[in-house]
Amino acid sequence: MAQTLLCAVPGNMATLPEPTTARHMALAPDIGRVIAARRLMMRKVAPRDDADYGRAAQSAWIANYTNPVSADVDIRQTDRWTHVLTPANAQNCTLHYIHGGGLVYYDALDFLPMLTRLAAGSGARIMVHGYAKMPENTADTCLSPLIARIMSALNPDGRDIVIGDSIGGLVALHIAAGPVRDRVQGAVLVYPVLSLSTIFPSYSDFATGLFLDAEVMLWFRRLWADWFVQHGTDPLAMARLPCPVTIFAAPCDILADEARAFAQCHPKADLHWLQGQGHDALLYAGRVQSADVALTQVAEHLKTLVKGNDK
Repeated sequence: MAQTLLCAVPGNMATLPEPTTARHMALAPDIGRVIAARRLMMRKVAPRDDADYGRAAQSAWIANYTNPVSADVDIRQTDRWTHVLTPANAQNCTLHYIHGGGLVYYDALDFLPMLTRLAAGSGARIMVHGYAKMPENTADTCLSPLIARIMSALNPDGRDIVIGDSIGGLVALHIAAGPVRDRVQGAVLVYPVLSLSTIFPSYSDFATGLFLDAEVMLWFRRLWADWFVQHGTDPLAMARLPCPVTIFAAPCDILADEARAFAQCHPKADLHWLQGQGHDALLYAGRVQSADVALTQVAEHLKTLVKGNDK
């Protein structure tokens, strides 16, 4: 039976597909081969049992599938946590990027090859904001300094865009809905976390064997969900959107249905599907053709936003 969710927006309902293994058939063959290789390489890694929670193994895997950073983009590290990527064709707009990894995995350096391609393709200056990791840090120790740094970096003229993938998408939405919302022109969320409590059918359909397992995602969520609720951000309970919101969702992802639910609750949200992709797919752009197509899709949309905002 299909699942129905009552939205915070009066009169809106979200209806989700029934669980079915057939949804796996939508996965692009080339990204499927990468997933199969990763499964073989990573099967002996038990992240929560490792001294570093498996971070080194995750970063080493990604490094095998990334190209060098784009030569057309200037990279400057301005402090411990911040990298500024400036393409030669930079427009008068800054994207503030918060990377995914559940607040547990990855660093900005893991994302720079992909993000320099995104900067070059979109013409946007990108500030990449890193952060202290959980679980050795509390949610507040991780999130409060990160959010404060981004808010202080936002241009007062309201031209900037906040963008993030996975948990970074949730952080971006939190900032867009916060006290400096007048400085945010829009929010772009890439395969984002948008549910803090509901377990959707996609959690069953894509529970194991892809880039993000349901068990790991639920562990992530236990680490920081309460912090977002306590600070007033529960996306599916929002009465209205704080600004124009664009979502790029991966159909073969445990988070797919919460993106669909959010878009149904908020019809003004602009939902796009990265066809054939699973979670974290953009990290493989440059080495996997279908991921290249997905990254180009995001870059072209950002180019439109950036040019429309270049005054």
